[in-house]
Amino acid sequence: MVAPDGATTDTDEYGQAHDATGAPTTGPRYAWLGTAQRDAGAKVVVLGAAYRGGVKETAFSGVFPTVEELRAAGAEVSVHDPMYTDDELAGFGWAAFHRGDAADAVVVQADHAEYAQWTEADVLGVRSVVDGRRILNDASWSGTTFVSIGTAR
Repeated sequence: MVAPDGATTDTDEYGQAHDATGAPTTGPRYAWLGTAQRDAGAKVVVLGAAYRGGVKETAFSGVFPTVEELRAAGAEVSVHDPMYTDDELAGFGWAAFHRGDAADAVVVQADHAEYAQWTEADVLGVRSVVDGRRILNDASWSGTTFVSIGTAR
């Protein structure tokens, strides 16, 4: 994959981005979000705290660097994961997102089966989607800028 800044990256089976030398990097993954979604105060929801769908485990999860980088860019970040309660998400330092809440952007971090049924109506006001697990149906997000990592869509 070539990021907008021209950096060449690839992702491993966990969705972790790597530069041309194989060193882990998170930067190019989030460059796909529009400028407005990376601006201070933008509301971004990360779908999935778990390292993979259907598993309640955060070891090796990309959610930690994802949230960290989005916050560093000034975004207000919330997290949704059907395996975790609001209190458990708060224990990680994250605000819980509920289906139907508002957000400017969506970043899919875990491929929980229920996310395949989500549409832009489930995230009020969403303008950008980065599907890092190729689980969303892009046709269900037609009013957004939709990028599926790992595909040519």
